[in-house]
Amino acid sequence: MAEDIVSAAFARSALLAECDPDELRPWVRRHPAGAVLHDTLDGAPCVGLVVSGLIDVWSVAPDGNGVLLSALRPGDCFGICNLLRGGQLETTLRCAAGSTVAYIPKERLEGAFEKDSRLALRYAALCNEKLQFLLRRIAMLTAQTARGRLVSWLLLHTEPDGRVVTDMTRTDLAAALSVSRAALYRELHALTEAGALSMEGEDMVVPDRRKLEEQLRV
Repeated sequence: MAEDIVSAAFARSALLAECDPDELRPWVRRHPAGAVLHDTLDGAPCVGLVVSGLIDVWSVAPDGNGVLLSALRPGDCFGICNLLRGGQLETTLRCAAGSTVAYIPKERLEGAFEKDSRLALRYAALCNEKLQFLLRRIAMLTAQTARGRLVSWLLLHTEPDGRVVTDMTRTDLAAALSVSRAALYRELHALTEAGALSMEGEDMVVPDRRKLEEQLRV
């Protein structure tokens, strides 16, 4: 069963989908909720593949304040951006729930790059996606108002049918936007009143994307 879920995580991975887990021989570890993870295991630099659970990615400033950048789900990897240059991760990884991770020693992955040029191209494409994501995230965080941050986040997470895709609680979302819970609820209410957002229980729906975009200028 353990091998099955590891293989399923490989199949879901944008980077590792065409790799054979038996060739890369990952080390599988289970971590409890709240555990802080690193891209090393037993002293060996690794790329981590999330097999199960949820792992939050935080950027922590020198003064100790943190901003939630993203959440890693099964099939997502960490330790990618410093794969070829070494050094420590610039982010902090914390298990939001009990999580299983497959650790792949970086030297094994580098060897796979040398054998498979398509893997190297997938790695380059994944790095491009991460750069684009970070640029969008920076734009959201530099918004000067709680309204601007919330609207920017909603625009990034709204599907073509208007559904807002997230499994964050309101507390998590407030932390991710660096606003208070009170400010978040106030802005959610304001967007609802303006017809730019509708609430269906805990779910959010954007009925008219143009109306939501207009709220960036309010």
